[in-house]
Formats: sequence, C-alpha cells, structure tokens
Amino acid sequence: MCFVCAQAVASLRVPMDHINITVQDGAMVSTKRGFQVSKTKYQGIRFVNTYAPEGMVSTKKPSKSSSCQGGMQHCFRLSKPTETPKAAADINGTPRQLKKSTRRSNTPNTPSDQSTSSDDAFSSDSSATTILSDRTPSPDTFRPDVWDTHSFGFPMTPRGKKMVHVYFSSIPSKMYPLDDILTYNPARTPSFFERINRNLIIMRSVTGTGLLIDSARRGQPCSAEILDYMARFYGMINLELQGSKGVSKETIECVCSMAIGATHIGQYDHWRLHMKGLRQITDLESDALRDGGYLMNKLRRADVKGAATVGELPFLPHMRLHDNVSNVLPLAIRKKTAQSVEAMLAPCGLQPAVIDSVTGLALFVRTLKTASASRGKLRLDPHGFIDEWYWVESQLLRHPGPLCDPDTPAQSLQVNIAEGSPMGEFGKAPTIKTLHMPAPLNVEPASAENILEPVVRLASVLYIEALIPDDPRTLNGYAVLLTLMSKTMGDVMNRLRRRGAIAGDRRFDDGLFEIAAMRPVMIWAALVAYVVAWLGEREVHWGSVRYERAVYRDYLLYFIGPEAEDVSRLRDLDLAFCEILDLQGLLRKKLDTRELLQAIIRDHVDGLG
Repeated sequence: MCFVCAQAVASLRVPMDHINITVQDGAMVSTKRGFQVSKTKYQGIRFVNTYAPEGMVSTKKPSKSSSCQGGMQHCFRLSKPTETPKAAADINGTPRQLKKSTRRSNTPNTPSDQSTSSDDAFSSDSSATTILSDRTPSPDTFRPDVWDTHSFGFPMTPRGKKMVHVYFSSIPSKMYPLDDILTYNPARTPSFFERINRNLIIMRSVTGTGLLIDSARRGQPCSAEILDYMARFYGMINLELQGSKGVSKETIECVCSMAIGATHIGQYDHWRLHMKGLRQITDLESDALRDGGYLMNKLRRADVKGAATVGELPFLPHMRLHDNVSNVLPLAIRKKTAQSVEAMLAPCGLQPAVIDSVTGLALFVRTLKTASASRGKLRLDPHGFIDEWYWVESQLLRHPGPLCDPDTPAQSLQVNIAEGSPMGEFGKAPTIKTLHMPAPLNVEPASAENILEPVVRLASVLYIEALIPDDPRTLNGYAVLLTLMSKTMGDVMNRLRRRGAIAGDRRFDDGLFEIAAMRPVMIWAALVAYVVAWLGEREVHWGSVRYERAVYRDYLLYFIGPEAEDVSRLRDLDLAFCEILDLQGLLRKKLDTRELLQAIIRDHVDGLG
C-alpha cells in the first residue's frame, strides 16, 4: 500500500470497511488484508484511480482540494457495505416475500416471456381499448440523479451540466435501442464520454440535444432559450464548414444532430437542407466514414429516420459495413421465412424488390425475438444490429419509389420566431407555435401501378418504427405515415366498394386481385395501422393528437365481416401474415390476434370505435 494512502486511512480513525479513494495518476491498488479496526466483518480496501490507465504509477500527491475548475476532482468517500435486505414480517411475524425489482427491461417481450395464457388474459367481451391498454409500458430510460461531482473538460453552467446529464440518460437507448440483447452499448462506454468531453462543438451539440429531449419530456414546445442556444450553435457549425482545413468528423456529427433535431421538432425543410449538405460532405469525405461506428450510426439515423417521418427517399446511399445479425438464424429458418413471405405477397402482384424488403423485415424481427427469448444466451453485435436495422428500413422506403408524392411534400410545422433572437446573425432555429399538431393533410401518396404495394410498404415502415423503442418520438409522431396510409387504404376501399358484395374469386378491372389472395396481407396491414395509430396517441409528449382509425376498421370489416363472430370463421391461412409479423412486439405483451379482431369489430357494433 502506498504511504500516502496508508496515512490517509490511518488518520480516519473509523471502521475501515469499503473505503474508495481516488488518487491522481495512481493505478488501482487492491489489498488482501487492510486495516481491520472495526468489529464488523471485513469487507476489504480498494484504492481506485478512474482517470489513469491501468499500470500507471502515482508520482504526485493528491490535492487537498475537493474540486478543481476545469481539472480533475479528487474525492475521498466512505461508503457503507451493501447489505442484503431482510424479508419484512407481517403483523403475525410471518416473513413476507420481497417484491421483485420493478425496473423495466429495454427488450421487447416475446410469447415465451409471458406465463398468462390468452384465455386468462382476455374475456370474451373485452373491448379493443381494454386489450390495447394492457400493453406493457414503454421501456424506461435510466435517469440517475444529476452528476454533482463530475469534472467537465470545459466551463459549464449548472443548466449545461444538467442538459449533458439528460443527454446521457436518453441517447444511449435511442442510438442503440434494445441494448439488453446487444453485446454492449457503445454509447455507454467511458471512451464515448471522453470523446465528447474533448471537443467543445460536440459538447454544445450534446447540450442542445439535451434541451430538446428535456423539453419533449416536459410536454413543452421549444422555448426562446432553445432558440437562442441552437442559433448560436448553428453559427459555430457554419464557421467550421467555412474553414479551409476540410470537414472534421466532429463537424459531420454535429450536422447530423442538426438534421435529427429538425426532424424532431417538425422542421422538415431544415431536415432536407441539412441532408443535402451531408450528402455533399460525405461524397468528399467518404474515406473518413468507412470505419463505421457511432458516426455512421448517426448519419443513418438522421437520414433513414427522417425519411421515414415524411415518407420520402433517403438522401444517402447505404453502404453495408457489417454482416446481418439475422445470419445467426439457422439457414433452414431463413429459407422458410423467405418462402412464407413470398407465398403471401406474390399472389398480390408485388414486385420482387418489395417482397425482398419485407422478407428482410421478417428475418430481422425473427432475430430480435430469438435473441430476446434466449434470456441473454444470444447477444447481437451492436454495429451489425444498427446496420441491418437501417438497411431494412431504407429498402422499404426506396423501392420502387417514394411513398409520398414529391409534388406534395410534408410541410414544416408552424413556428413562432422569438423577437430579438440572434437568428438573423446565426441562422434559422425555429420554435413551435402550438402544442396540438393535427396530422398534415396536405401530403398525398405517390402514384403506384399496384396500389397494394404502398399499403404493404407503409404498414411495414409503421411496424418497424413502432417495434423499436424511441423515447421521446418526433413532435408529429406517425402523422405523415398514417395520413398516407389512410388515403391509400381509402382508395383501395373505394375500388372494392364498387364491386358490391364480397366478390369471391371474380375478377374486376380495378387493379386489385381476388379477395382470397389479398385477405391475409390486408388484414395484417389494417391491423398494424390501427394499433400504431392507437399507440401514437399515447406516446406523444407534446399534447393531444388524435389519429383517425375508422378507415382501418372499415378495411377489417370488409375482409372479415360485420360481426365479431365472423372472426371465428377465418382460416388460419387468412391470419398467416399476422403470424409472420405479429403484433406482440409492438404491444410488448402476449396477444391473441383473433381476440383483438373480435374486440375491434365489437367496438364498432357498440358504437365505441
């Protein structure tokens, strides 16, 4: 034991159990047997320096100051040994069983996670709202107390420190969601924090992101404070982009943050502008991106998630850098899944590119379910997970064209520019004017030779968006996608109604196919849209948003029948696609598809839906 540490311990004159001392530039020292002054059971003494690499030898005495502006902080802390809680006793003295931890997992539930059978979970007269309301809550993001003792690399106000804390309590699970089934989360590593702590521009980006997240969780629109801060941040980025030394990775990362932030607050014009700039930058700096990692993750999040929000084509090419995590599935299962998807979609006349995209989604979802059901035995590489996730979603958005008509793109939400803000000097950074944001009705679906293709693609994008947790979501949620879905489905319903009664196998010159061929896929698509619309109303943080679900219910009534009893007459084949891409992952609970369909139809009959 070093002399300084021994002297510090000897001077304490208190029980020696669990002493943690941080020594500047010192390596970790473990002792087999330390001072044992107390009469309690010996717990050991360890001296740990969390700043120095392992193997460094201390050459300096620790400072007596408990904090140092802009430098390290040396903390001497006594901590009590962790005690195993004893079972509490009831009034009769009988020990009671301790409650299990209520901390929720960041992993989607699978059928094997539930012990309650569907017969026990739902009564025969359950409403759709009752069934959906039983959904397991969204995974909680770990939110520890604000760091009071951490040393930052730059002067930070208390408000700035809090926003950095908000960032680190949310972003790891947003950038690498479902980390319970990943080998590790790159955004939770010490190197991730140190990289941010070394660069002032990235730290400003982190603080701005924390402001947006904090505002969303409080149910508040962007304030004048955020407006001014982001405007100055934009000015810093502009100066970096105008420099003659080229564009650094840190600057690219900050532009990604600007694009993501623009999408988050509904400024779609700003998102398009940032993505055009990123496309030019990445064309020039492509070699700097080949190592993948967090920067590539952020680029794809800005590109693919933004494109999904507005139903447009991604701006950036998707260069694959990692193997599919779905390769962990046995080859026989992969082949069977691909064959099952093709058997459902080919009779509806969908193009091979669309079938391949949906097959990729089915394999990816099957992999997540398998990893979740393994209880930690199967872990996925985080970079491969991210690569395949965004690859699957980008393919659904790209082929065979945009989902939204380019002549009617989603318009930015109304903004209110604060008087006297530095926008004129630094660039635009809007604030939201109102809390209630209805779905943007100005968007129109892109034309398609086979109208069933956009229905399947939109349902697939909605499915993967709802499947993977993202808290908080963008200000406008699923509004654009659901608006496109309702209009596309409305067109399909109009064509079907012209046929009169259920047409059976009769052919009509309306661009559609036989009812029997369409039924499995269309029931799944309508059910996904109905459930996502319901979820969207409950996930919004910014106020009350109401999505129209009647068109999806009418779709189900047409393909199933007007009475709840008609559900029992459906063949297993009619619900086969609901088995391939089931709704249990969206609702994070055990779910019987027939029960849910009966409840939706029953609500319609009772005038509840």
